[in-house]
Amino acid sequence: MISGALANGQLKPNGPIVEMTSGNTGAGLAVIAAVMGHPLTLTMSAGCSAQRAVMMRALGANLMLAPQVEGSPGKVSWLDVCEALRLAERVSGEQGAFYVDQFNNTDNTRGHVETTGPEIWRQTGGRVDAFVAHVGSAGAYTGVSRYLKSQSPDVKCFVAEPAGAEAVKGLPITKPVHMLQGSGFGNI
Repeated sequence: MISGALANGQLKPNGPIVEMTSGNTGAGLAVIAAVMGHPLTLTMSAGCSAQRAVMMRALGANLMLAPQVEGSPGKVSWLDVCEALRLAERVSGEQGAFYVDQFNNTDNTRGHVETTGPEIWRQTGGRVDAFVAHVGSAGAYTGVSRYLKSQSPDVKCFVAEPAGAEAVKGLPITKPVHMLQGSGFGNI
């Protein structure tokens, strides 16, 4: 997503980056931003675990916590995610920053079609019967699945989500009924 933004001019060298996260995307962006010299601001629901906040800060990100709208600590609802998304959008505008927008950024899926999928195929010698992943933004699941299916239509791809996850049912995500932070929100 960062390479794509640099290539199309959305992100300037050493320019600021902003994204909403509940963990994995934020950690990856923090490493890339540090290596490439981009200041990074991450927004996250205050309902996410304290360990995630510590990790983001340890990786060098400026972390801004959005108030938790509903639920309890450790259980982040869709409304909580929306609050963190609104904060990221506002901060990116104020900073004139590149807003990654992992849920809608087509480079999220493309990156996994071009890198993660081929890596799995190569490391297994093309012997892949099935691929199973949990869904955060759905970029990894969708990209890897597309690549593996392009290599062999017989590969079975499965989403592993808690029972009741709306993303798996193809429904709009309104209130996840599970406590896995950062999952159950993406569009498959």
